[in-house]
Amino acid sequence: MSHFENSENVDESDRQKVSEVLINFFGSNPTSIQRLPAGRSNRVYLCSIQSRNNNEQYLIVRLYGSSFIEASQSASHNREKEVLICFIASEKRIGPKLVGLFDGGRIEEFVPSSHPTCDQYEGPSVFKVLAEKIAAIHSINMPVPKKWDSNSMLNGMFEAFSSNGKLDDFRSHRISNPFSESLMSFDFREEIDFIAPLFSLYPSKLVFCHNDLNRTNILLRNDSTGLDLSRKMVLIDFEYAAYGYRWSDFVVVFAEVCFCHWKESGEFMVSKYPDQKKRLFMAKSYIQTLNALSRSHDQDSLREEEQIKRLEAEMAFGILPACMINILWRLSHQQIDQNDQKKLWEEAYYWLKLYKKMKIDFMRDHGQ
Repeated sequence: MSHFENSENVDESDRQKVSEVLINFFGSNPTSIQRLPAGRSNRVYLCSIQSRNNNEQYLIVRLYGSSFIEASQSASHNREKEVLICFIASEKRIGPKLVGLFDGGRIEEFVPSSHPTCDQYEGPSVFKVLAEKIAAIHSINMPVPKKWDSNSMLNGMFEAFSSNGKLDDFRSHRISNPFSESLMSFDFREEIDFIAPLFSLYPSKLVFCHNDLNRTNILLRNDSTGLDLSRKMVLIDFEYAAYGYRWSDFVVVFAEVCFCHWKESGEFMVSKYPDQKKRLFMAKSYIQTLNALSRSHDQDSLREEEQIKRLEAEMAFGILPACMINILWRLSHQQIDQNDQKKLWEEAYYWLKLYKKMKIDFMRDHGQ
């Protein structure tokens, strides 16, 4: 349990709420409540209760909302849609089992597990299984709005960035940090105008996406003797799941390879971004799985080889708007000027560094 905060650090009002929920559902006071520090959109607690046969049972209690997400430009959040998605993910066994719902949160199964190491995460075995699981997610027909307009989103985020008064002192150079000079001098408008016409040149299928497949949202079960990697792997945190372009989930996985090494070594290396060979490998696993799942549905008329090639081109383009979205989301955050949020600057800087490198690669490989 070392990766959880001590029980003493739990907010008292949250402690009372979690205890009340567990008593209502299970008729038992929790024997421990520990906060999971990861996660920005909710407050997540690992709790233990005494089961009817006197065994200790662990559960995850998720309380909706956080001061961090409420200060972001994505503060408006459809909880009904989130609960529906989590329920369907639970029923289809692509996410944790949903145990219960209550006003202001939900209860999920606790999966004793660990996250994949950096080496595991970027290895062919994990890439192959992730591709298969992404195909399974993308094949779901979710009863939620099926719309996505990246151009509108990019322009909206640019407006939020431009109007963020918390950046005024950084724009005027009255305040600076090791990352602000590069970010404030970058012409985001010019880059958005460069990206906009490419959406029609590299069209991508609109599918249901997880949208947050970073390494911390991938679990490998501890007690998995006899299980293959596909059954051992569990995807969690579907808070940002929605319809979007299918490259969205892939570029998050690829970018996470760079961020994974940064978190472990302290050095962000764009050279760690998976090359075309690795991207084609993942695209092939995805297409083969998707075609197998789609035998009774609409089939892609292209040959498998052409489908793989087209998807890799979508990936090569998709990282560009993904970088812009990640940079502008951080720079439009209303806590960007606070000392305890300097990580927002650092992350935005590394997303910009990745953007510059991937734009060069894209223009070289696709003649733009």
